[in-house]
Amino acid sequence: MNSIGNPAPLPADRIGLGCMGFSWGYSRPGQLDDNASVSTIREAFDAGIRHFDTSDMYGAGHNEELVGKAFANNSDVYIATKGGIVVDSVEPLQMHVDGSTRYLRDALDASLRRLNREHVDLYYLHRLDGTIPVQEQVQVLADAQAAGKIRNIGVSEPTYDQLVAASEVVTIDAVQSELSVWTRDPLKDQPSEHADSKTNVLQWCEDNGASLVAFSPLGRGYLTGTLNTSELMEGDFRSWMPRFTPDAQERNAVILETLQRIAEKHGVATSQVALAWVLSVSPAVKAIPGSRSIAHIVSNYEAANVQLDADDIAAINDLPEPTESRY
Repeated sequence: MNSIGNPAPLPADRIGLGCMGFSWGYSRPGQLDDNASVSTIREAFDAGIRHFDTSDMYGAGHNEELVGKAFANNSDVYIATKGGIVVDSVEPLQMHVDGSTRYLRDALDASLRRLNREHVDLYYLHRLDGTIPVQEQVQVLADAQAAGKIRNIGVSEPTYDQLVAASEVVTIDAVQSELSVWTRDPLKDQPSEHADSKTNVLQWCEDNGASLVAFSPLGRGYLTGTLNTSELMEGDFRSWMPRFTPDAQERNAVILETLQRIAEKHGVATSQVALAWVLSVSPAVKAIPGSRSIAHIVSNYEAANVQLDADDIAAINDLPEPTESRY
């Protein structure tokens, strides 16, 4: 697929930029220079990237403001944002999902103001609210699409059956899920009330012409081979994630070593091998790796040109399940 969905035929290459790290997750509010962040986002555009992903929960709207500043009066960019998660507390991190009609309508309008746009190219339900029918939640987005506020509609981290329910109301153009060498949940079969046999999220995307947009395709930095957890900034959420303990990293070393061996064989970066594998999974897959370094952003973007051979893919496919859960 050359673009995400039909209503917004703007260019959306297979690798975009996840902007979360400029505001959320890897540092505390105020630790980063906003002007430098805006400059880096613009440099990413100048390097050829057109698909930029943000959310209203990243820094309580701060991330959307950065993206809005970076692309003021720029109609050639493809911006995706999300709504539905409410952050109650940063430390300790406490959140809840609100899929109510009133909340989602207000959240979308607030996102558009921060992004300085009359419409957003792609709007996701960041998570589905388990207390409200799926159809009711996506109807809010369908109404917004009819009003010209949203071009494409997406859902983040749904199950197969939730996608079936959502598509009863509106066309789902994109599904965002975590997908990487060490997190393959969208590829794993799950029981379904709507299929004769077990099926998975990727299969739904392929069958329905939707893009599967992979977030954290580099395993939050681990799969680059350059991460030093002793140098994490204060407030970095990887400090409490199970896979980033010294023991888990040691036990997961075989995953990284395999990627490094393949990277050396091809003369490319380890991160590029990890991204190339994600793209090899299916033509429906796109990836939105994040970075605050323009050199790394460009390297990630160029990973779309890395071709893995059958032996490379088999070696990665055969890797063991990682030690510890992703959260």
